[in-house]
Amino acid sequence: SWDFDANFQPLSRHNLDRWQYIAAASRRGKRLPPVTLIEVGGIYFVEDGHHRISVAKAQNRPDIEAEVTVLCL
Repeated sequence: SWDFDANFQPLSRHNLDRWQYIAAASRRGKRLPPVTLIEVGGIYFVEDGHHRISVAKAQNRPDIEAEVTVLCL
């Protein structure tokens, strides 16, 4: 998503506001929906969940719940 840089940092104020909302929910222990990923040849692409991944990285969480669709070429 062009809304984030390569390190999953928000690039716009709109995204920062949403990011802060998700970060606060995460800190409160709210269970967030899994992110959705597409895996092609060992490379993962984020379909949905850029904000949740960004928050997890910022909070130094080593894992995140995900639903992965594997595409075989």
